[in-house]
Amino acid sequence: MNNVNSGKFSFKYSSFEAVSEDAKDFVRKLLVRDGTQRLTARQALQHKWLAETTTAQSTTELSVTGTELKRYVIKKRWTKAVNTIIALRRMGARIDFDLV
Repeated sequence: MNNVNSGKFSFKYSSFEAVSEDAKDFVRKLLVRDGTQRLTARQALQHKWLAETTTAQSTTELSVTGTELKRYVIKKRWTKAVNTIIALRRMGARIDFDLV
């Protein structure tokens, strides 16, 4: 946030690879510190990126998001299974088998 406030930002992160140049241009023009140089609301609404009729989502972005989601679900399931095993072992260690 400090970088945005100071007017210093970049799109060099991998998460921006699937973002179109028009979208990046739109954001750049909105994040201008000098209000007299920044897009007005009317100009923003007329920007090429907003004016496009195409609403196609990047398939690359969707596949990356899908892969990350699958990894997250697998990790959560694995963690749950390990925690279950640990709990069962602790319960088994506390059972006095002489009383059974």
